[in-house]
Amino acid sequence: MSLKNSWIIVCGLLFTFLPRCHAPPVDPSDSEPTSELPVASILRTIVLGYMAHIVTVRPQTGVDNMGTNVARFICFTYPTWGISIAFDAIHDAYYADKILGIDNFKILLKKYEEDKDTTSKNEDHKSLDSAELISPLSQNELIPEYSPTLKDDEQDSPSDVILSKTKNLRDWLVDYMAKNNTPVKEYDNAPYLAALLHTIGPKKAKKVKHCILNKHMLLGFDSRTYKNVPKREDTRTENISVTGPGAECEYQSNIQAENIRYLKTEMISKIRTSYNVDNISYIETFITIVQLFFTTIECMDINGNKWAKLIMIVYTAMSVIQTLSLVILHKQTEPFSLHYNEDVPWKEVLVERGAKEPSEEAKIDLADEDIEETSDCFKKHQSDLFYKNSFLHFVMENRYLEAESDSILTNYSESTTIAFCLFGGMAGSLLIGIWADYSSHSVVQWIVLAWILSPMLILLGTIIDGFSPNPDSDTFIFLSIMVSVLCNFGCIIAATIYGYIVDNEQG
Repeated sequence: MSLKNSWIIVCGLLFTFLPRCHAPPVDPSDSEPTSELPVASILRTIVLGYMAHIVTVRPQTGVDNMGTNVARFICFTYPTWGISIAFDAIHDAYYADKILGIDNFKILLKKYEEDKDTTSKNEDHKSLDSAELISPLSQNELIPEYSPTLKDDEQDSPSDVILSKTKNLRDWLVDYMAKNNTPVKEYDNAPYLAALLHTIGPKKAKKVKHCILNKHMLLGFDSRTYKNVPKREDTRTENISVTGPGAECEYQSNIQAENIRYLKTEMISKIRTSYNVDNISYIETFITIVQLFFTTIECMDINGNKWAKLIMIVYTAMSVIQTLSLVILHKQTEPFSLHYNEDVPWKEVLVERGAKEPSEEAKIDLADEDIEETSDCFKKHQSDLFYKNSFLHFVMENRYLEAESDSILTNYSESTTIAFCLFGGMAGSLLIGIWADYSSHSVVQWIVLAWILSPMLILLGTIIDGFSPNPDSDTFIFLSIMVSVLCNFGCIIAATIYGYIVDNEQG
């Protein structure tokens, strides 16, 4: 969503307060007191209590993502589904170095800085001792153009200086690990990635990590072979808003964060400028604060049905979780693309690590003439880096390497995460029902309970699909989703109307 559209939404949220003061002041003695118009309360609740949540949902851009509008529609229909998006972001930010494969170098980099400081102090001490033997006039003449006591400013340093420091630090890391009997594989450029992130400084390194972990780091490439692949229109650069060295290429591909370390050092060095696409979520934070304030005021009001207010509480809680994830793992203004112009020796990595099979939706079948069978196969593809079992083929199929023995324990599938978050969200919503009072047995209570448990219809459709012998039985899932969506919208509207109109009239 553009900044202009975001501010339009903010203005719309603020204007929802205006129905309270839309008329000029009048003499109270000339008119009978009237209650607030129910329609205004309903609209204000829908906009501030429900719809404000969609603005806080993490943008889904780039390749192979569902799209921001689709994600926001799903999160509005099933607010607890958004927990999976937020959980993934928080999880990736917490395990950032482990995912990127550079966590083993944290202690070494700390040791490097300590040794560097010790050496610098010793040199300063020696220079002071020798300075006592030099006259003040000659001392000024011996001051170098770039004093060693001055700290380098990476922002003003030329690119070649940064890359030179990165290379030297990489060599130091590789040599140190080799001396400690932990040699680095020749195809693994994790030491270079760690050295580069360390060289550019913690602030920029954090933003670069966020870009990678948020799946906003793409590979731009040109390929004649890929023109024959179905659905290639989804990956055309002209259909994607993208920046970076690979923005001029014809196609774009996602790359998993764990695979960045296997790129050539020339490509890895280009990621240092991706910090420019970092975007702090000021608007989302502001809207969450407004929504939280509005929900708190509404829940403190003794009027109205508590079960109708429970819906507001759920949406507001999801907004807080989404905004928290945006603070922990920043969003980006647009994806950053690297120019993939050199092949990666991928067979050695697959032999060493192994790989998971791609899903049927992501699988890309290539013709027989594109199959890699010989060691000099790349010579046949010097003008085309996309061929069978190539690195580009691997990332285009959205495949993952097998987890290493010491890798992240929470190695879960996307479907498992969504199911866990949906059930966790339902359990949390039912716990809030204790505040709303289960003993009330009102019509609104049963409507809200139906809204909370509506995702069970999707689970039912999935179970039927699993037992159906028909390979085209995805219709059961589709029908269950449609019924669940209609049920959700119906329950939200009905609970709001009953909560703000019917119950007030009965009271």
